[in-house]
Amino acid sequence: MRVFVILHSSVNPNWPLEEMKMMMHEHLDKTGAEALARKNANYAADVAAFDDVHIQILAMADMLTDGIVKHNKSNHKKQNVTIIING
Repeated sequence: MRVFVILHSSVNPNWPLEEMKMMMHEHLDKTGAEALARKNANYAADVAAFDDVHIQILAMADMLTDGIVKHNKSNHKKQNVTIIING
């Protein structure tokens, strides 16, 4: 996991290493709790843990998407587009 986090953080400066590490650890902790609840047939805890994992992975996706958008904005100038419609 460490290599994964360092690689991704180095690819895009808008993905801070510490934030990436924190989010990945949080995801693995929540996924582990979900797996343990299912293994122990604690289905109520399994469902609650699934919800936690789902919310956390959406937050991680938002963080990654924000980084992509910021990275692309800094690398590309806005272009004006004119559409001409002949009637």
